[in-house]
Amino acid sequence: MPRVRGAHHGDAGVWWSAAPWIVVGGSGGVAIDAATETTRAFVGPEVALPQLFGGVGGVALGAQEEPGTTWGRSAWLQTNLRPLGADGALWWGTRLSWFEHETAYRAPAVLAGALREVLVMTFVDAPILPGLALRGRAQSLFDLAELDGYGATPTGLFVDVGVSGAL
Repeated sequence: MPRVRGAHHGDAGVWWSAAPWIVVGGSGGVAIDAATETTRAFVGPEVALPQLFGGVGGVALGAQEEPGTTWGRSAWLQTNLRPLGADGALWWGTRLSWFEHETAYRAPAVLAGALREVLVMTFVDAPILPGLALRGRAQSLFDLAELDGYGATPTGLFVDVGVSGAL
């Protein structure tokens, strides 16, 4: 019988607007790399308060457990703002994420520890013309010291600006 090769993944989410001021839900998924026989899944709840700041926006938060060949977990808090009001086209968001995960490539002496990181990201979507928008994103990733004392503390910065449109 031939062996299945390649990487396979799938995910799904369900959200329910319980009232105009709250949305609850969750998402989950799985990824399988047939070549290395590794798997990684994720599942977790999400809550959004889209009108927390009135007509200019709200917040959302969520968390995930990530079982598999290597485990992990994450949590995030995000603001979604329309500074010009609900009818304004300008959209601005900021997201703070925390990650903790085991990595397969680490030295055996360090493998008992987990990699912990914090990500700060901000993104903007501003219309230029009808059907054409300027999109920008800046994010920085910070590695945190591990509980067992191993590991470095590198920091990364990424900036992306582009134009998107629709006919």
